[in-house]
Amino acid sequence: EGRLKGFHVGAGFFHRGTLIYASGPNAPGYSTFDVTVGYATKRWSLSLSGRNLTDELYNIGSTGSNNIDPSTPPSYQTAFTLRF
Repeated sequence: EGRLKGFHVGAGFFHRGTLIYASGPNAPGYSTFDVTVGYATKRWSLSLSGRNLTDELYNIGSTGSNNIDPSTPPSYQTAFTLRF
């Protein structure tokens, strides 16, 4: 209620341990931390998000031992919504 009505905050933590492959190198474990904050009224809303704030470098996928897709560095996003 009051001034804080419409304010929201959220956070996410993800941890994956080491993956052991029988046919190749192991994938090391990692942890990531994400956060989002925002404020909303009946007419508009504003949201700010940050992803991978721990700046972890990890493998998000691969199609073989010679093709590995690395994770993205910390990223930030802003969203503004106006309702008519």
